[in-house]
Amino acid sequence: MVEKQKHAKTVQEKELLGLVNSLADNAVNSLVSAQGVTGPDKFKEATKIVGGTLADKGFDVHRETVEHAVQAAYEKSDLTPTVDPNKEPQTGVVVHD
Repeated sequence: MVEKQKHAKTVQEKELLGLVNSLADNAVNSLVSAQGVTGPDKFKEATKIVGGTLADKGFDVHRETVEHAVQAAYEKSDLTPTVDPNKEPQTGVVVHD
């Protein structure tokens, strides 16, 4: 999403993409602690929040752009676990040598 913002043609377009990213970050962070809500439902809710806020303010942003911003926000959030590529994965299966 940041790449898209860098290649935006106008200052207004860059600022709008910045707003979309900011709204997505806020929406995702507000859902981090929601208990009993699945990941896909949190994604839908965050997308709905961002899209609705933009529409209420009169901004016409493609749904795909909103979804990309929400996905990018999820990847930065506490909802996405950090994986150490140097650590062996834990499968829950005990292997006896």
